[in-house]
Amino acid sequence: MGAIAKILLVEDDPITAKIESKILHKHEIEVIHAGSGAEAIHICQNHNDIDLILMDIDLGAGQDGPETARQILAGRKVPILFVSQFSYDEIVKKVQGINHYGYLIKATGDSVLLESVQAALERARFEKEISQREQFLQDVIDSIQDGVVVLNPDFTIQQVNHTMANWNDQMETLIKKKCFHIFPGQSAHCFNCPVRRAMSNNQTEQELVTIHHQGQEKIFEISAHPIRERTDIGQIRHFVSIIRDVTHKKRIEKKFRASQKNFRNFFHTLNDLILIANLKGRILYSNPAARKALGYARKELSTMTIHQLFSQKNIAEQQFIEEILTGKRQSCALPLAGKMGAPIPVETRIWFGQWNGHETLYCISKDLSAERAALEKFETLFYSNPAPMAVSDLDNPRILDVNQAYCQHLGYSRQDVIGKTSFELNLFVDPEEYRAAAMELRNSGSLRNRELRLRTSEGQIRYGLFSGDRIQSQGGREFLTVMQDITEIKSYQVELDRKLSMERILARLAARLITIDLFMFTMELQNILKQIGDFFSADHLYIFQINSQANLQCIYSWEKSAGVDTKNHNHLISLIHRKHLTRLQNNELTFDNWNVTSLTSPPERHSAVCVPIRHLDSLSFILRLEFYNENRSWPESDSLFVRTISSIISNAYSRSYHEFQLQQQKSELEDKNKRLNEAVVRDSLTGLYNHGHIHELLEREVSESSRYNRPLSILLLDIDHFKLINDRYGHKTGDNVLIGIANQLSFHFRECDLIGRYGGEEFLVILPETNSEQAFLSADRFRKNLETVRFPQMADTVTVSIGACQYKSGYINDLIKKADALMYSAKRSGRNRVITEN
Repeated sequence: MGAIAKILLVEDDPITAKIESKILHKHEIEVIHAGSGAEAIHICQNHNDIDLILMDIDLGAGQDGPETARQILAGRKVPILFVSQFSYDEIVKKVQGINHYGYLIKATGDSVLLESVQAALERARFEKEISQREQFLQDVIDSIQDGVVVLNPDFTIQQVNHTMANWNDQMETLIKKKCFHIFPGQSAHCFNCPVRRAMSNNQTEQELVTIHHQGQEKIFEISAHPIRERTDIGQIRHFVSIIRDVTHKKRIEKKFRASQKNFRNFFHTLNDLILIANLKGRILYSNPAARKALGYARKELSTMTIHQLFSQKNIAEQQFIEEILTGKRQSCALPLAGKMGAPIPVETRIWFGQWNGHETLYCISKDLSAERAALEKFETLFYSNPAPMAVSDLDNPRILDVNQAYCQHLGYSRQDVIGKTSFELNLFVDPEEYRAAAMELRNSGSLRNRELRLRTSEGQIRYGLFSGDRIQSQGGREFLTVMQDITEIKSYQVELDRKLSMERILARLAARLITIDLFMFTMELQNILKQIGDFFSADHLYIFQINSQANLQCIYSWEKSAGVDTKNHNHLISLIHRKHLTRLQNNELTFDNWNVTSLTSPPERHSAVCVPIRHLDSLSFILRLEFYNENRSWPESDSLFVRTISSIISNAYSRSYHEFQLQQQKSELEDKNKRLNEAVVRDSLTGLYNHGHIHELLEREVSESSRYNRPLSILLLDIDHFKLINDRYGHKTGDNVLIGIANQLSFHFRECDLIGRYGGEEFLVILPETNSEQAFLSADRFRKNLETVRFPQMADTVTVSIGACQYKSGYINDLIKKADALMYSAKRSGRNRVITEN
């Protein structure tokens, strides 16, 4: 059998805790022990099924029992019974302000402990049951859609439900306030307050209350129910007030009453003829419009029937009226008979309903007299209008009617088009354009200035500017369209656009060719001439170049359907030589027209034009455009256009040619100037800088070294026994030795180093960014490398003596003298060596 309850025992004394746990276990109470306040808080956080806490007030070191209780109650609601060895007064003082279930003095006996625990558990169960019942009652109240307010006998608010809270955002502040505070802006009891009447009359009372707040009117239905004590006296304990917002309901009732009145007024003010009759046809009501149109007074009509008002010239019309009265027909097109006997054209709708609680027949007739007159005017304007006009069915797009101007412009008779669709007549060149226009008319109800292309009965293309509107006719949906013929305006516009396109092509052509060079001329000419072919819609395009012997070569060929064409064009070259070359040389356009026959199709007429392109008063290029299946004519504007193109290309080609010649002359002149400048600064034999220029370069490098404090060294080289070489092998070999050493110097030293022939067999090397040690190493590497070089026609090795020194300060001549002295020191020391200042 399970425990009847679970208790948390908070006791720092383990002996006391063991004794108390044993007592409680005997009575089937489960005990969880906590030796400190912190442990008790931790257990409460992890156990939600604790029914009671037995809390020792004095827990020794750490926080005491009351502080532990406060922290536990801050996180959850749980019954707490305090235990202490203090007196009752001391216990009360320590647990003041804590919601607890009593306190117990230690060591007062097992029975006292057990009875106190059982009493606390019973109280906790009782309070839980009460809380559940209160919550159940609150849930019931909250489920009510009307506002519910529980009032005390002094009219103060004790409780409200959620509906009431939703009506007033400040409901949490209304508890314990007077009942009239429920409604915003109210400061006193409502007039004829049902709660006060319920108290006075000792019975349920009900009242409608109108509340005005912030410019809005609200109507509430309030009922007050007294609740009495269950005693013989039966005093009133509370009032339950049910508040229902009936604002919307009352407004609907008010509108309904107004609509009933408006309905009758509506009948009186309608221009349509309204008759209400019983099921036998006896007229019960007629509006003023009906009495005026028919010429009868109200009393006269009240003695008549529907049969007498509708024309019944034959049996079919009598049968028609009977079908209306029996509900087999809902509409009638028969005219009404007026008092004076004249028929009134009407369109009547009929339906069954109620009038003053009786089954009746409602007849509403629309007087069509004005429409008939308007129709006659429309027909007069329609048929005599000089603009083409047509009426078509909007739902089933067939032509219903056309005027005479329509037939004249498109070459049809009225019998040819009425009942047909535009697709059957093949009227519109582009059916998609027509569908888009028809869709716009259906969606928006109108069409304005939509341009469409039409085809006449003879196949000619006409341009029309269409406007249209939907019209209603006897319940059907039709549209009226009017066309303005703009074919001539369009042709002028097309011609103007064509001329503007020509001007743009000429402008692009001139702008492009004015800067292009001769090498790109042919390629650019191909691109531009292809644009010309596209402009004229040519099927084939050729460019022929003519040399000085009047021989033609096809340099470009393009076919619209396949792009670049690489076929043999000798037959065209032969044709141009035979028929057109002389005229083209005289700057004339030439034309070809020929027939192409086929066994399976009729002959096709082809045409072509040849355009001369001149340079230096002679024919240089020929442009040929071919057109298939077309006997093309060349108006003056087109001829002038291709002549202008020819002139622009000719001038551009001549300019490119002259610029090319000038560029060549400029290049030759620059080359000569370069060679002349080289001759001034270079040694003619070795190609190195000569004495004067190497000296100028040394001055520049010395200046740079001084300005930026950078190291600078020089080498002065002299060929050993050069005179002996000349004497033994001849001066030609001596010159070859000088050239070879110059080449070795250029190969060995850096690109930034400067080398010059300083004297007969002396060379000067300038080494920027180089100190004396680096100069020595570089010079010695060169000297050793030279020992391995073999010169033609010489058995001996060529060596050099080198003086190397670094510039520190002073004059350039002093630097050269120092290098010269070091070089001679090298010669005196045995030659083939490098001597530095160190």
